[in-house]
Amino acid sequence: MSAFLPNTSTTTNLQAHNLAWYPVIETAPFRQAYRVLPEVPDDQALRALQSAILSTNRALAGWKAEQAAAGHATLADVPADAYGEQTELELHYKAAVHATAKALLMDARRQTDTTADGHDRADALEHSADDYRAESTRALRAMLGQTGTTVELI
Repeated sequence: MSAFLPNTSTTTNLQAHNLAWYPVIETAPFRQAYRVLPEVPDDQALRALQSAILSTNRALAGWKAEQAAAGHATLADVPADAYGEQTELELHYKAAVHATAKALLMDARRQTDTTADGHDRADALEHSADDYRAESTRALRAMLGQTGTTVELI
């Protein structure tokens, strides 16, 4: 016996609390850009974004203090190339937050699925969660003006 149960979950666009110096982070653009499934409840996506904001802000604390001391009232005021309505720095900031939040959601998903099949899928996803962490690190390094390093095994 089988049944078709349509997904009737709905999502709303919520704002994660952030310092006024940084851009607003919302759940809808995050869900769309990182293909967060509707099965992930809004509150879980919001918690992941909030944790990612805290982590990202902590990593940028010294740099933010330097920028504020230079007279920049917000991240948008820091001199950078503009891409539409956002600056390069704002895009990097959002990428860092979103990538970290996606990795957190992937980790949470792994912890709640305990079947053998689930572990196999989680093992395949583990690399992807690490990829999102690396993406976040690249975005942070770009904001800080630091170059990346490529390492190859011989």
